[in-house]
Order: sequence, then C-alpha cells, then structure tokens
Amino acid sequence: MNKILIAIIDKQVNNIDKIKYLLERFPELEVTRSGTELSDLEALLAERKPCLIWVGPTYGLGDIEELLKSYHSSLYFAKIILLVRGMSAELLKKAIKLNVHDVIEIPFTYNDIKDTIERAEMSLVSGRQDKRIRPKRVTIFGTKGGVGKSFIAVNLAVGLINSIKKRVSLFDTNYQFGDIALMLNLNPKYSVYDILPVIDQLDPKVLGGFLTTHSSGLMVLPAPLDITESTGINSETTIKILENLSKLSDYTIVDTSSYFSDDILNVIRETDYLCIVTSKDAPSIKNLKIALQILEKLKFPKENIYVILNRADSKVGITIEEIEDTIQRKIDVAIPSDRIVPISVNKGVPLIFDAPRSSVARSLQGLVKIISGPGRKKIG
Repeated sequence: MNKILIAIIDKQVNNIDKIKYLLERFPELEVTRSGTELSDLEALLAERKPCLIWVGPTYGLGDIEELLKSYHSSLYFAKIILLVRGMSAELLKKAIKLNVHDVIEIPFTYNDIKDTIERAEMSLVSGRQDKRIRPKRVTIFGTKGGVGKSFIAVNLAVGLINSIKKRVSLFDTNYQFGDIALMLNLNPKYSVYDILPVIDQLDPKVLGGFLTTHSSGLMVLPAPLDITESTGINSETTIKILENLSKLSDYTIVDTSSYFSDDILNVIRETDYLCIVTSKDAPSIKNLKIALQILEKLKFPKENIYVILNRADSKVGITIEEIEDTIQRKIDVAIPSDRIVPISVNKGVPLIFDAPRSSVARSLQGLVKIISGPGRKKIG
C-alpha cells in the first residue's frame, strides 16, 4: 500500500518533533518534510503533489490565509490539516471557505488523528484519480456577434463546477470586446494584458496570481478593459496561457470572438470540444455552414463539434429542420428564448444559478452533460 506523505510546518521545532512522534504511531504515514517558515509551506503548495500538510499550532489560519488564496488550485492535491489551541464556529467557517481539509484542536486524541487520516486518504485517492483524467479544453465560437456565445460560455463553466465538482477556468479571448467579467459581476484586478510582461516566465504558479475567482469557484482570466491593450496580445501568448490554464483546471472554457482569426484557429487546433453557437437568422446560418466547411478542411473531428441553436423557439420563418437540411447535420442543443436571459445577464448572475428550473437552464444543463459525459444526445 502506498504511504501517505506528510509535511509538518510550525514556527517551533519542538512542536514539529512532538507531532512527528505522534504520527509515527500510524504505519500508513510517512513524514518526509518539515519546516519553520511560511516559505516552506509555499514551496509545498507550489509542487501540487498529493500529501497532508500539518500546520500549527503557532501558525494560525490568519498567517496562512493569503497563501491558501494564492494557491487555491493546489489544495486539490495537498490537504491542509490545521492544528489550533482554541476552536470556534467562526474559525471553522473561515477554514472551510479557504478549503482547509480539517481543523484539529490541541490536545487531540488518537481517534482524532485516525479520523482525519481516513478522511484525507479518501480525498487523496480521489485526487490521484482526477489527476489521471486529461484536462479538457472547450472552445465556444459564435457565427456572428450577438448570438449568445458568452452567455453560454459563462453558464457552461459554472454548470460544470456545480454538476461535477471539477476545477474549471474561463478564458476570454475576445480581446477587444470581451465581457465575461461583466456577465459574472466581477471587478478583476488583472486581465490578459497584465500577463504580457511576464509571458516568458509564465507557469501555472505565476498564472494563478492573475486569475480572478468567482463565488462559484470558477477561475476567470478576463479580456482587457481597454481596447487599445489588445494589440500586443499575439497567438503565441494565447496558446501559452491556454496551456498553463489547462494545468490548473480539469476543464478550460475558452470564449472567443466571432471570426476565424489566426488566434482563434490556433485555439481551435488545441481544443478538445468546439461548441458553435448560432441563431435563426440567415446571416448566422450562412456563417454556420461556412464554419463547418472550414473545420472540415482543418480536419477537426466532427464528433467533437456541437452546434448550439440559441433562441430556438423564435418564430422568424425558419424551422430547425430547415437549418439542419442546410448544414447537413443535426442541432445538438436547442436553447429557447426567455426574458430571464437578459435579466440574468444584467444582474451578473449565471442563469443556471438564477433560474435553475427554467427551460433555458435545463437546456444549458443538457450541454453540461454532453461536455462532461461520454455520449452525444440532442437537447431541446
């Protein structure tokens, strides 16, 4: 049986020795690291390796809070066990919010440690299984502006988190007119533009510092707020960011502009699933047909392309069957019209959360199941 790797961090060496002595009673554990500085904890989190990190008691939650926020994605691998001299409901609430695995009050019993280890062991095994699953990249492309591409990207991203409890990031590559941050009611400190000075040194740890985390847990990299800042972002930068986002996420959702630029074509070549969003008007349908022809020339796998018809029940003189005849394939997801869509957008709350029982939310959940599941099934 593989042993559970243990690290111990505390200001006082004698505390580390005492904890090490107590843990030696558990043959399934192996203490491999210890340290007295917060930089030792940071190094462990940066490694993103499955282990249990015992912190305290002379380091408190307030001492490690900023590190936990900065390395929140690392906590899927390394599990923090916080040792405290006094327990409170407020402390537990804050610890849970910061994704601390467990809080143990000193003095603790043999059973306290045993229970903690059993819970951690299941979590670490789950983490190892997750690690074997290759991260997925999902690109959302619109056949023209205004078809609801960003709305679908946002709801797919938070829907994946809500449904399958995976790490999800959202990358807004519509560098001139991206509005993902607005749709999530975020006021981000950084955008893609701010990464440019450090692009040569970019790695998952550096990139993590530029991401804004939504209340759902979604990691967001927004487009620049100033349109003039988009000119210096090239295709090489986009792909390097995408590669590093994939190392932080189980699913990376990429929202794009509505034309086949070099940037977008390179993103599509690196993507696993492509969702093409269209609507029931002639320009959108014409562009959809052209897009599918281009993708065929690029040899993008047809089985990994999903056509999403937004506002599918609009009475505009064109039927779904006529669209399917035109493009010579089926619509995969049909999303109905509803006034709650612009309401949720204006509120900055994903509709999957704001109106989960609506017909629109049900269609969006269908898309979530398609992307996270094994098979293709028409929704709507």
